[in-house]
Amino acid sequence: MVMVMAALLFAAVNQTMIGTLSPRISMEWDRIRDMNDLFNVFQLFCAVATALSGSLSDRIGRKPLLIVGISVLMLGTLLCGLSASMDQLILFRALQGCGVGILIATSFAVVGDLFAPRERGTWLGILTSVYGAASLIGPVLGGLIADRASWRWAFFVSLPIGLIALAFITGRYPSSPRTNRSPFDYKGALSLTIFLSALLLAISHSGSGSQFPASLIIGLYALSAGCAIWFWAICRSNPNAIVPTGLFRNREYALSCLVGFTTSVSMFGVMLYLPFYVQQVLGSSASQSGLVMVALSISLSLSNASSGWLLARKGTLRPVAFSGLIVMLVGNVLLTFMDMQTDILQASSYSVVYGFGLGIVLSVYALMAQNTVARSIVGSATATYQLTRQLGAAIGIAVMGYAFESRLANRSSALTDTPNALHNSIEIVCQIGIAATLIALILSLFIRQPAIKKEEHTIVDPVVRYRKSES
Repeated sequence: MVMVMAALLFAAVNQTMIGTLSPRISMEWDRIRDMNDLFNVFQLFCAVATALSGSLSDRIGRKPLLIVGISVLMLGTLLCGLSASMDQLILFRALQGCGVGILIATSFAVVGDLFAPRERGTWLGILTSVYGAASLIGPVLGGLIADRASWRWAFFVSLPIGLIALAFITGRYPSSPRTNRSPFDYKGALSLTIFLSALLLAISHSGSGSQFPASLIIGLYALSAGCAIWFWAICRSNPNAIVPTGLFRNREYALSCLVGFTTSVSMFGVMLYLPFYVQQVLGSSASQSGLVMVALSISLSLSNASSGWLLARKGTLRPVAFSGLIVMLVGNVLLTFMDMQTDILQASSYSVVYGFGLGIVLSVYALMAQNTVARSIVGSATATYQLTRQLGAAIGIAVMGYAFESRLANRSSALTDTPNALHNSIEIVCQIGIAATLIALILSLFIRQPAIKKEEHTIVDPVVRYRKSES
């Protein structure tokens, strides 16, 4: 598990540090309006890779997917650091997204292999705390390097973590059993990829300032709708589909996915626009914006660990999940009170409240999604849950970016000289985040009181099997 956590750390650092780097990168190339594309492309490929890798890991085992995920992410990270233009960087961010999607889905599925249902809450909390630690390291690392050296080094310095994780997983991680030997759903993979690509392209390039003609935007929406229907038809008719539709007959699982979707809209909006606000509206440095994100990450990690411990002891999910959403909503509202007179300490205190609620939500709903399915599809179930979160992030960022750019275009064309216009434009982003969290809170009211299973784990632990084979 230590090396799996290292792999997840490598993935999460590369996902989170771009928040403090993107204002500096986009200003350097004078492509500030393309800043969202650094996130949109990443989240698109991350979502697709998450969905595909869950189904694949059930068929070929977790170890090969972990190795592929780390290798792809290392290649994408190296190329990002070597990018010669904004377009190249966006392209290589897509490669990074593939690697991160594979690692996120596979790392969380490993917990279902190794631990009994009662223990999963603790370990999911630990894994999510690793993500929180990366959210701490990533923004600070990105901010410090952006202020003191070239932003390119922010990509290069994370590569040793990937090398260490790759070496240990290749040499020491045991080969886990294949829990599903059915054929892979290639048609579903194709339809899902086209659906997501067309949808996110259409959303992110809508609006009066788009370079895409209206007819192309309409065509992309039509293509995405057609592929969505095609994908759903495949899932209903194919028992080996990437996303087993039977999962959504489980009320708690379906609602957990919906909550994961809506909270990700809010979460990634904060991750993207809070560092941007601190740098461009408050006039602070990249390092200071990183410190605001550190405050959020520390509270996220603490609430992750404490909620995992609480779940392992008490075994009841609903009260913990509901309280996390309440705190997250309060934090969302507090962030809307920021203005051009807000100082770093005040911004950090608001982010602490938001991070504490978010940390609870991330671990509890992941546990709820995993504990309601059979082990033979735990990889697909975990990946489907993560897919809904990645979809929420990708669609949320696209919608927020469209709203931000539309309001900004109506107020000012000189971006760097108008912090007031930026402040007013980011207000709409905060309002979308509040609405998404409120929807999640309402959805959570319909979740019945599921208890964590108490039965002993009947699966042979692959680590134990590996040790026995050595003796």
